[in-house]
Amino acid sequence: MSRALKHGLAGLGLLLAASGPSLAADGHDMLFGSLLVDQLEHGWRDGQDTVAWKAQGWIGGDVQKLYLKTEGEYVRDDTVEKAEVQLLYSRMIADFWDVQAGIRHDFRPDDPSRTYGVFGFQGLAPYVIEMDASLFVSEKGDISARFEAEHDILITQRLIAQPKLEVSAALQEVEELGIGSGLNDI
Repeated sequence: MSRALKHGLAGLGLLLAASGPSLAADGHDMLFGSLLVDQLEHGWRDGQDTVAWKAQGWIGGDVQKLYLKTEGEYVRDDTVEKAEVQLLYSRMIADFWDVQAGIRHDFRPDDPSRTYGVFGFQGLAPYVIEMDASLFVSEKGDISARFEAEHDILITQRLIAQPKLEVSAALQEVEELGIGSGLNDI
């Protein structure tokens, strides 16, 4: 370990010790982070290599967090089939429940890209069911929603089944994006 790194770590330890017991005791001033890659797949479709992903990460404390969520599909000929990126401010409103607000941007090479305002809830329901519900309002005034729920079922200590339900709906038809009114995906 380099001398500068040792001194930097020692200085950080002194800073945390000097901050007093309140910093470590309540944990509200501490900064944490997480990265969860839920899907990272490689496949072949129509003779082309494709990569699909779904991930989310956050940084913050117990009460307030900044989330970055992304999902999409990339074709190896350097085109993004579709991609979605969300940047959300999240605030705890009850134990295990957060309210979220922010923006979402969809990247599509063939269809027009869209930006949305996002408002939603994310949390842990009884029986350890993870839920994520979001309402989207596009820059054109189109309103849509998405609901996701999943539950981990331990089959063995290392084998886990994870049933998941995802429902997407739209209030009105958006022809240029191929979205109909009502339920779109289940």
